Amino acid sequence: MPLETIVLEPGVNIEATPTLNAAVIQTSQLIRFKAAGKMMLVEKLGGWTKYYPNSVGSPVRALHAWEGLNSDLHLGVGAQSSLSVISNNVLQTITPRTLTTNPAPNFSTTSSSNIVTITDPDIVISIYDSIYLNTPVAVGGLVLQGSYPILTITGPNSYEIQAASNATSTVANGGTTPTFSTVSGSPQITVGLANHGYSVGGSFSVPTPTVVGGLTVSGSYVVQTVINSNQFTINSQFNATSTDTQSMNGGNAQFVYYIGLSPITPPAGYGIGPYGAGAYGIGVAPSPSSGTPITTTNWTLDNWGEILIGCPTNGPIFTWSPTGGYLVATKVVNAPEVNGGIFVSDPYQILVAWASSINGVQDPLLINWSDSGDYTNWTVTALTQAGGYRIPTGSKIVGGLQGPQFAFIWTDIEVWAMQYVQPPLVFGFTKLSKECGLIARHAACVVNSSVYWMGNNQFYVYAGDGVQPIVCSVWDFVFQDLDLNNIDKICAASNNGFGEIAWYFPSISGGTGEIDSYVKFNFVLNCWDCGRLDRTAWIDQSVVGQPVGANTAGFIYQHEVANDADGQPMGEFFETGYTQIAQGENLTFVDWMIPDFRYGKFNAPPTASLNITLKYTNYPNGPVKTKGPYSINQTTTFKNPRIRGRQIAMRIEGTGTGSFWRMGGLRIRAAPDGKR
Repeated sequence: MPLETIVLEPGVNIEATPTLNAAVIQTSQLIRFKAAGKMMLVEKLGGWTKYYPNSVGSPVRALHAWEGLNSDLHLGVGAQSSLSVISNNVLQTITPRTLTTNPAPNFSTTSSSNIVTITDPDIVISIYDSIYLNTPVAVGGLVLQGSYPILTITGPNSYEIQAASNATSTVANGGTTPTFSTVSGSPQITVGLANHGYSVGGSFSVPTPTVVGGLTVSGSYVVQTVINSNQFTINSQFNATSTDTQSMNGGNAQFVYYIGLSPITPPAGYGIGPYGAGAYGIGVAPSPSSGTPITTTNWTLDNWGEILIGCPTNGPIFTWSPTGGYLVATKVVNAPEVNGGIFVSDPYQILVAWASSINGVQDPLLINWSDSGDYTNWTVTALTQAGGYRIPTGSKIVGGLQGPQFAFIWTDIEVWAMQYVQPPLVFGFTKLSKECGLIARHAACVVNSSVYWMGNNQFYVYAGDGVQPIVCSVWDFVFQDLDLNNIDKICAASNNGFGEIAWYFPSISGGTGEIDSYVKFNFVLNCWDCGRLDRTAWIDQSVVGQPVGANTAGFIYQHEVANDADGQPMGEFFETGYTQIAQGENLTFVDWMIPDFRYGKFNAPPTASLNITLKYTNYPNGPVKTKGPYSINQTTTFKNPRIRGRQIAMRIEGTGTGSFWRMGGLRIRAAPDGKR
């Protein structure tokens, strides 16, 4: 009987049946494919060790590495319950903190001055904080709404902000929120707001929902008519069920404070609360317990020089600098209040916010961007490059990132190019392709000059000649087992050093709602494999070294730096489809197997050990018998399985720790052995 070398085709094929998958891998776990001239070799996936010894306490959703001005290396970690930075193996929690209050309006203005004094008995504030006024408040001829930095502390529970224009009258301890009036059977709503400044066709935002006349007033509305300087009308989608008048937020102002913790305690002196404590005009430095740390379902992270920029899902934009002196990330005061995510656009360093907002009301198709070189300036004028654009099709923007030549914006159904074109337009938008939207905010990545992403039922690549689908031989594994209720957790993970891109996803079969599985594409060999592994966030090689991934438990790992799973066995394996002689007309008898593996890395001790199990059956759906497992290592010369079947498959799995293996030309001796 002649010896036959087992030659496997590259990739894993879940789609075909085991009988059709002759010389093809049917299932896999933690393996990869290696090109060796004209040959394709199967080997153990690279292992990992902890990048930081402790958990950050909740599932990690985003990672970002950058280098500071002093050549200091940092890793930003966006988790569901925290935002952290790891520097020199030291973790600093910089989670933004907020406090929401709903006091009766107590605003004071001085005629011809743009300084407004606010008193809020529910806050002890410092100049390190900022305020977002969620409800419009009319006072002294001004309408105040949106974000303001704290200018000066003026007394117990009081502070000053600067309005965009001067007050027209002097008011002490006043202010009103908008009123809404309905007439039964009519969709028209009359809005009362002193000196509102709106004109017909303008956009009026209601970020604080108000129930009036059986209607819920919330979101953005087009101004229909202007009755006078104090009243205008908007239309609801439905008719009111009663004649009614109500004030927004019950007549109270709603403040959202963003607490900025500074490690520097102001010197004692005249100031605020207790009386005489804190430097004059600064206030008492807040304690680490001030405010409530934010939580979020996801993050997007980037850096602006040495400054980390982070955006929680549908939240504001925060920044933190290693040399800024703040214990927590602080809000970018003038940036849009609600955003799906952010990225920094090259080459003119512009901060882009997608699924952004106007006056605190989110528009899922809106893109806003800052001035060039200044992420704090979002004011659209002839002197800035700040601006905005609304994607005209689709239902929402799912994600965006900076690509090699231009930025990519994905809706749920399309992909757009966002390319810098100079003022006054600043950016031009071109639809690259339709029916190829993005499934989740982190489901896309850039590798070399190409962009890869996962859609709702297909994988895609843009490589300069348009958008192309990627034929996927593990399609069933991902799309038939994908937990559709948790798709925003999907994470793309490029590993350019090995020509790989993985997509980690939550599976129905896992049943946890968290990521537990992956499919991996080798773009060099154009093949796929798959398996089970929990990685909720990932960055490729960066200033902190080899790729870094994180998991649901909040641990962070550095990959390709070990042979094991943080000191534990990886459990890697693969299993082939069935081989057969003469299309299965004859039974096959196998009596000799000569294993051929590399049992260690180059110039490393050959200490790996493996198990080989042979499976055989007479018919595709017939009972399966097994022989083995046969334990093999560097000293193994051959095994005598002596099996007889019409179809034969094999399973190869690694055992133990501390070693690497790669399959070579494993040979078997097989011959026809009758037809029954």
